[in-house]
Amino acid sequence: RGMQFYHLKLDIDGKSFFVKSEFWEHRGKGYEEASNAEEARERLQELGWVDTVEYKFGYQDDGGQTFFISEWLDFPLLRDYMQELRSKIENLLQVHNAWQSDKSAEEWERELKELEVLRKQEQVLEEKMETIQKILPEFHDLLSWNMFYDEKDGKIYLFDLFKKPQGIYANWTL
Repeated sequence: RGMQFYHLKLDIDGKSFFVKSEFWEHRGKGYEEASNAEEARERLQELGWVDTVEYKFGYQDDGGQTFFISEWLDFPLLRDYMQELRSKIENLLQVHNAWQSDKSAEEWERELKELEVLRKQEQVLEEKMETIQKILPEFHDLLSWNMFYDEKDGKIYLFDLFKKPQGIYANWTL
């Protein structure tokens, strides 16, 4: 009981799972999270580029102990992917804007096209996050740190889906 939460990766028979258990009564519950994931999945099903984590089990007891288990997704957080994308844009801008007497017109055009592609990708991802937030306005923390991104498929996966604040200090008073 001294430990307030744990998040684990569990490997069983070649499959990997995410296991979360928390002991804060005011924070979200495992069953609530599973139920919210199902609701979000249903409301987003028309969009082929977004889904929720594949939950397997949600449980909570009257004492405040809660468990949530889902399939493990080995993708970066969308936040981290976006930071890397913005860093690529910034670095390419520096290279592109640097005066180089030996830079050919073809090189100049290639840099411009690459910048255009990266900026478009950033814009599309921002618009997708806004779309998700508009469809699920009652969900808290529906931001890039609660989303995975599969670059290969261009798919966003949502997790930590709650309709009330989940901050550790949410119910604390001074």
